[in-house]
Amino acid sequence: MVAATLRLVVVGTAAALLFIFCSGPTWTVVGDSMAPNLLGLHYPCRCEDCGYRFTVSPSVVDHPATCPMCGRRGLAPARSRPLGGTRLGLGAKAAPPLRRFEVAAFRTPDGEPMVKRVLGLPGERVRIHRGELWVNGRRYAKSMAEFRQTAVAVHDARYRAPETLPARWQTTPSANWQRRGSVFATERGQLRYRHQVSYRCAIPRGEASEVRAHRGYNVDVSGEPGPVNDLLLTADYRFTRPGRVIWVLRGAHGQSADTLMPDDSAILTAQIGDRAIEWSIAGLPTPARTPRIEGWQRVEFGRFDGRALLSVDGRTLLVAEANDLAGAAPRACSPAMEAGEAVRIEAATSLVVGAPRIDRDVHYESPSYLLNARQDQWMLGANEWFFLGDNPAVSKDSRRLGPVPFDRLLGRVRW
Repeated sequence: MVAATLRLVVVGTAAALLFIFCSGPTWTVVGDSMAPNLLGLHYPCRCEDCGYRFTVSPSVVDHPATCPMCGRRGLAPARSRPLGGTRLGLGAKAAPPLRRFEVAAFRTPDGEPMVKRVLGLPGERVRIHRGELWVNGRRYAKSMAEFRQTAVAVHDARYRAPETLPARWQTTPSANWQRRGSVFATERGQLRYRHQVSYRCAIPRGEASEVRAHRGYNVDVSGEPGPVNDLLLTADYRFTRPGRVIWVLRGAHGQSADTLMPDDSAILTAQIGDRAIEWSIAGLPTPARTPRIEGWQRVEFGRFDGRALLSVDGRTLLVAEANDLAGAAPRACSPAMEAGEAVRIEAATSLVVGAPRIDRDVHYESPSYLLNARQDQWMLGANEWFFLGDNPAVSKDSRRLGPVPFDRLLGRVRW
């Protein structure tokens, strides 16, 4: 018989409680460990500059928030309007077996129920190294679909900071581009994204910055977030004439002189013909061309987990592994990429770019209770799973509780 009230415990910058209230087949979650995908009690916050709406944890609601989209500081969450948690349903645990990246409920050794995401499967050796998941001695390479499940928004061109600040999306030469809202159009030129400080710190707002593991939900009261270099660029494109378009995703080491580091940055090329488009990453072509259509095409280009991926209209067309990127010839970059520049689109033809958006990969930073912990890998038994929270900076999960055996699983959750 399911108890009327199930309680989960998570640890953040201060101890936080996560409850699941059972009402028939559904539960309501209150807590931080799976934010922003599964929200407990939370407070809404709206940026006064760009209009972006995000949520803030009740454990830090008394602290001023920073907009993760434009960097506006000193925002006050709507404390008078707390919002309830996500409602969950519990499914079977037996068949089929839990798969990686599924979300499931389980009991801790003390009998406390928790909800987390499956990252390690029975018989695997799991390691969390520099914020990334390693399985059996190799960095785990996510698919595009897996990346989307835990991705964190970095910037969306639909949300613009005041004109007194430097523009994040910059055009070169500016006379060749037209911008209407979040749509950019050119006959020839470059569209560049230059990241800026988006977390609470002593650096002035508007200054260039590398992308960091900032979450507006946590308000960064625990210190400076670490750097994250795995990014996904998503936008809608209209290719109206034959020609060539090049995308560059800058890597962690940037560039040497005026040449991109071939083993660190990813380069996508589209050769647009009269009827079809030829795609290639680091010179590696896709198995087949895609038709050139009159309307919009959704293109996703990502570099994460040591490889680069291309998806067009929801279908993954090409995956370039680390050795493909490392074997590519260096490419001259003119002008040289500036500090904070993370993305560049070079158009040698007529191009329209709609609502470009950048997301970063989840970064499994250690919560405060693990800062002095030495264990970073776990060997799973034949019937054990490894769980992590989507909000790793505050989540109490298998990093502290250890692997979860089959007899403590409660089942998949749905919402």
